[in-house]
Amino acid sequence: MKRLLLILTLLPSTLLAQHGIWRELGPTHPPENAQMRPETFTRIKGTGRLAFVEFDTRLPNRIFTGSPSGGLFISDDRGVSWRNGGTDFFWVPGVSHIQVAPESSSTWFIANGDGDADFSFSLGVARTRDEGQTWEWINGIEESLPFTDLNKPWKIVRIRKLLIDPRDGNRLWAATTEGLFLATNALAKADQIRWKKVASGVFYDLCFQPASMGRVLLASGDGLYRSRDGGFQFEQMTLPDEFGFQKDDLPVKQLTIRISPADPSTLWVAYTANEGHSSRKFNAELYSVDLDSEQWSFVRAFGKDLGVQRRLGHGRSQAFAVHPTNPDELYWEMC
Repeated sequence: MKRLLLILTLLPSTLLAQHGIWRELGPTHPPENAQMRPETFTRIKGTGRLAFVEFDTRLPNRIFTGSPSGGLFISDDRGVSWRNGGTDFFWVPGVSHIQVAPESSSTWFIANGDGDADFSFSLGVARTRDEGQTWEWINGIEESLPFTDLNKPWKIVRIRKLLIDPRDGNRLWAATTEGLFLATNALAKADQIRWKKVASGVFYDLCFQPASMGRVLLASGDGLYRSRDGGFQFEQMTLPDEFGFQKDDLPVKQLTIRISPADPSTLWVAYTANEGHSSRKFNAELYSVDLDSEQWSFVRAFGKDLGVQRRLGHGRSQAFAVHPTNPDELYWEMC
């Protein structure tokens, strides 16, 4: 195996002393949410934890971010200033992910709610065609995407991640706790959109394999899946019996996947396990997979002293990245 560089990022107070100076870009303004209870608003103290950072390749100065409590925020000057994305007055204002249509920088798709933990549930996928001025739900009617029914709040659905075809904005995937879903007409009128379940299971993550021209997709959650036909059908990949994923007795298991365009045949798989909400037991391990031979390699386990278990597991927004041009350089968040 090539030499691997792991860079474990620290909380800001520690980072200032040991690893250079970081500065906060924002957003810092709390949401103007009429639906949020006062005690909840006080607890989050502003925007809340941020779940993602995404970009629009056509607009290099634009940055998207969002949180389970603060909703969607956009910067058009590389983080100098921020504006609200129009989600403040949703019944559930949280946003767990966003994708931009390749046809227009004004058309966005968001996954509603908290995709990682128990702060809020999801009401589905929403779409804007005017940069967040107005939104519409595109959950479908006859062939629909699963979402939380407010009349049945005990049956909670979460959507962790969206993936759009960079060549065709009609093709949109949603990784949910009720399966992996695909819409092939995501740009149609809201009442005409149809969703199809393409894989069963609990899903948290998905991506294209670079250099596959959109033909190969990878998805993960409580298992690892691969599609070789452009995302219409998925097969579950076999996990080695000797690894922690198969041996752990912790009930909540999650696989997070990352891949670098510089090495499209190597998939990095971060495994975490815990007991769910307020868990006191954690486990975290890192693997690599050769996608050509399907050969797995154990890289390392993360001890409790690093705190990685808490930062990659329940409610921690997949805090793991691989460098786009140096595939042996990985970044983790830690306590």
